[in-house]
Amino acid sequence: MLQEERDYLNEVLTACTSLEMPVTSVGWSGRGIYRRLIIATPWVDQNGKKATLRAFYNALEKAGLKDIRTWIVHVLSPDDPAAKNLQD
Repeated sequence: MLQEERDYLNEVLTACTSLEMPVTSVGWSGRGIYRRLIIATPWVDQNGKKATLRAFYNALEKAGLKDIRTWIVHVLSPDDPAAKNLQD
């Protein structure tokens, strides 16, 4: 993992912590321009994907992380196959 990816991950996890969002797994997936950060949280199942994403993006903005490239962050259910691949 590159230093830039570590820094990015830490900033995103700080936003999750400020929300008290439970994170069951987190990690990078893919290569090159297809690289994405996957965050698995049971909130997707409990609150729905739209509500979870809205709260997540609001937390990023509140933390002053407006420049976060949200298009590479995927907030998923722990049951999503992409999230399960992180655990394997």
